Amino acid sequence: MFMRARVALLLLIAGCSGGSDGKADAPGPDGPRADAPIDAPTLHDTCAGATTLTFANGFAIATASTVGAADDTAASCGGTGGPDVVYRFTTPMVGTLLVDVRPSQGSGRAVVSLRSDCGNAATEFGGCVAAASAGGGMLQVMRGLGAGTYYLWIDSADGTTGQFDVSLQLTVAAGDSCAGPIPIAFTAAEVNVAASTVGSTNDESATCGGSSGLDNVFRFDLAAASNFEVTATPRTTGMQPLVYLQTTCGASDLGCAAAPSAGANAFLRMGGLAMGPHFLWVDGVSSTPGLYNFTARLAMPGMGDTCALATPLTFTNGMATATGDTSTLFHDGAGTCASGTAPDAVYTFTTSTVQNLRVDVSTTSSTYQPVVYLRSTTCTGGQLACAIAPTAGGTGTLQYGSLPVGTYYLWVDGAANTAGPFTLTALLGMPTQGDTCALASPLTFTSGMAMATGNTSTWFNDSTGTCASGAAPDGVYTFTT
Repeated sequence: MFMRARVALLLLIAGCSGGSDGKADAPGPDGPRADAPIDAPTLHDTCAGATTLTFANGFAIATASTVGAADDTAASCGGTGGPDVVYRFTTPMVGTLLVDVRPSQGSGRAVVSLRSDCGNAATEFGGCVAAASAGGGMLQVMRGLGAGTYYLWIDSADGTTGQFDVSLQLTVAAGDSCAGPIPIAFTAAEVNVAASTVGSTNDESATCGGSSGLDNVFRFDLAAASNFEVTATPRTTGMQPLVYLQTTCGASDLGCAAAPSAGANAFLRMGGLAMGPHFLWVDGVSSTPGLYNFTARLAMPGMGDTCALATPLTFTNGMATATGDTSTLFHDGAGTCASGTAPDAVYTFTTSTVQNLRVDVSTTSSTYQPVVYLRSTTCTGGQLACAIAPTAGGTGTLQYGSLPVGTYYLWVDGAANTAGPFTLTALLGMPTQGDTCALASPLTFTSGMAMATGNTSTWFNDSTGTCASGAAPDGVYTFTT
């Protein structure tokens, strides 16, 4: 069955109605509705048939379907072989144009582009945006667009049809400062953006740079704790992007990532973002502005990805095992024996008696260097021990003797921002004779001499003398004179 596609276009003229939050007001109850039923699909399949949008009270709404539409053109970022439709609109003033395309049905990958001459692909301007994944939303931002007539093409990157809600908004300077961040909305947990820092100002900087770069700021609101990742790709030669995230616009950043060189991508991953507003800045390492694209994604944290979702370890005959892959998770914490922002996994267990603990974390990856550390009482509580594999591909071994009764959190992390598959083996056992002060082995002297044999590798570290440092296992003996 063919699926009809609906496209609603919305133009907000600066100076018309709009809330103090910078978002466009919806049409009144007597105005047109984007979700009104579609009696029959109307095709806007060619430039000759391009629908001219008529504005009422600052809004223009239309419906369309790509079902039965031909492949008339393609944009610079895709559309070859895909059905497409075109709209004609006129802007009455110079401003920043926001073209927001949100798939409402279907799983296709849409392509959005703007032209000044409908049938001439060479007149495409403001970049081009294509959904990276099926159903992903799209936003095109065009700064300093002059008054005139333009054409909006909606195409398909994968040849499928779909249904879309599309709004056009014309503002004075959206995205240039905290006073007017550009709102972005995720569809199918993804948004794809084409924008430019040309004509912007240098308003903000972060821990990884941006002191001389021109920048844009975007806002999104989370209804629940989420993982977040964004990749910014420069489209202008010499541009070296950086991205950073804030919960209060203009405040310190939660995370920051810079492209390693001009022309390279900037990639930021953040785990367990709290619900509420977030501000995403796209900035430059240098003062070179330009066009860029970014794709941002949201995902619900999985088991073991956050403290709230710590995976319980179940011990059978004193042993618990678990497998995982930190490359599929996000960064939430760090131990004292390794720095960086590698993704991590967290496990929890509770003891009912004093026991010794040994944990081995091994990997099959030659590039992953496992780190394991132990926290007590709470997931982010005091660290009791931390261990790192000697090399990438090695095994990290953590030992802690005479672990008191309580609840513990075991973190699997990576050194030098490495990540990969791992196997965790945890052993709990009762301390043996000579392993602790409570089990100190008595020395019996005969004719003034006492002898004992042992193997410290079977014990755990409990103390350290002044003539040596480290955490070597030890045995303790007692005698009375």
